[in-house]
Amino acid sequence: MLIDGVTVELLQSRVPKISRKDLQSLQVELEEGRLFPNFSEEARQDIWARLKEIDYPIPTLKTFFKDRLYLEVAQSVMKRLFVQPRREKITIDQGVYGKYDTPVPVSMALRQEWLGSDLLEFWRFSFQYGFEMTDHQRLKWPTDADPEDLLSRRSSGSSFLPKQEIWRHFFTLVRARGFQAPVTDDTSFATGELPSPRVCEYPEDLAEEIEVAKRCGKPYSNTVEADRFALSAETLRQSQASVRVTAGFLRQSVFKAFFGYLWNSNSQMAGGDPPDDNIEVHHRGERPTTANVGRAMMATDGMDVDPGSLRPNPLVTSAARTHNAAATASPADILPPFGVMTITVGGTTRILDLPIHDSFMKDFSTGLFNNNFNVQTDEREKRSISPYTCYSHYLHNPSSVLHAEFRQNEHTTYAIAPSQIGAGSKRRMLDEDEQMARAEIWLQEQIALLSDRRNGDEDL
Repeated sequence: MLIDGVTVELLQSRVPKISRKDLQSLQVELEEGRLFPNFSEEARQDIWARLKEIDYPIPTLKTFFKDRLYLEVAQSVMKRLFVQPRREKITIDQGVYGKYDTPVPVSMALRQEWLGSDLLEFWRFSFQYGFEMTDHQRLKWPTDADPEDLLSRRSSGSSFLPKQEIWRHFFTLVRARGFQAPVTDDTSFATGELPSPRVCEYPEDLAEEIEVAKRCGKPYSNTVEADRFALSAETLRQSQASVRVTAGFLRQSVFKAFFGYLWNSNSQMAGGDPPDDNIEVHHRGERPTTANVGRAMMATDGMDVDPGSLRPNPLVTSAARTHNAAATASPADILPPFGVMTITVGGTTRILDLPIHDSFMKDFSTGLFNNNFNVQTDEREKRSISPYTCYSHYLHNPSSVLHAEFRQNEHTTYAIAPSQIGAGSKRRMLDEDEQMARAEIWLQEQIALLSDRRNGDEDL
């Protein structure tokens, strides 16, 4: 056995490419013969050359099992999204994939391909707020710390939102992304947004780092805000290179280590454009905001779901398609690529992002009119507008959200279009059930069309 226990102990949790202190310490150990002593000098130098390029905490079995304790915090959140079958063992990912709410049969392989970004966001939220949502406890900071410093940190952590409110945000996020969420006694939805994490890092002194012994396992009580900021969707997408081992660096390293299979497959590595399928929470009684721009989603009222799950705040709006243009254009020149519309048929509400494109909107508006949809604005005093004015409404109010609801007998609907009725033709008014069925079919066709356009990366 060439690898000895002393070497493992010396390497454990070190980050030689990021931390100058770690690099210098390991170099001393190498030169004095305590690091890789059972290898030839040539092999030691070869190992050292590769070792210097490691930009993550070097894992060992000890750190793995400690980090699993941290993973359990997020797992306890995710497990509330589904019920484990009695006679079948499935992973958390499989359980959550199974809650994707679609009337179309979809294989598990396709769900894994399509929904990886959703699952990644659920896990991210569970890590970011897991301690606030569960009974898990952070590690206590050493008692010899400054009492006043400890008091201020405890206060910042305890002043956050109540547990149930964070669960409501999580519940809402899950529904907004098209997944079923458990039914609970508290049927209310999250109102507003979660407080934005304060920009901070620990240690604040740029010359200091997290000591090696405290780089694995559950985080400590004095890094709450730094952890929360590091695990926000916006911070995870940033490409800024780390220059020291901080609390934020460690939280991100552990998260990426556990979920690299989702991160890499969804082009979520730091520095890449964020996915353009981020959408905020909605319910029939709620009004979506501009942050709701994303892919077509559906949220069904009164869903019969497994008891015991809830959900979080969505990512901020990302217009990935306009990312580069936005960097050089003035705000007045930037038109959002989508207009958000909620569409309700028979108690089921979908949220669609409609391309603000004249030909598409003309056809879509005609469909709204022909299928008895009443369109209203999202103003406090909702007012009805003609379906044919949707395009001009979005042009003049790009951040507005329109609400379309199927209304039986809103206007006369015929089995044959009036223009097609000739002499001797019999026209038959559709009954209420036929009207609703026709409206539902049309809506499903539009959802499929939007999906095809997105998957084909067509310029709308």
